[in-house]
Amino acid sequence: MKSPEISVIIATSNSAEYIGECMDSVLGRATDRIELIVVDVNSTDKTKEIVSKTAEAEDRVVFLSDTGGSLGRAKNIGLDHARAPYILFLEPEGILYADALSFLCQKFRDNP
Repeated sequence: MKSPEISVIIATSNSAEYIGECMDSVLGRATDRIELIVVDVNSTDKTKEIVSKTAEAEDRVVFLSDTGGSLGRAKNIGLDHARAPYILFLEPEGILYADALSFLCQKFRDNP
């Protein structure tokens, strides 16, 4: 994989109902230079299984767990692991428009 241009960080807990669609909306976008970092905080539903399955199939996904923290701390953990120059925090129920990441990256490049 090329070096990522944008890291999308999702802090989640018990989001099995919508985390799969959220991740699909990130990974299915126009740019392939995406790094998706999902940090789970103590999920007791199927969230971990859903994210793990996607991470196993997709090398652009980094899955981390934080058993003792909060969603805010999880975002900081994701930020510590991000490799891209641009960062986007996304809520687990969020869905991106088809060209959202390409649009954001172009805006960042045009207006450093």
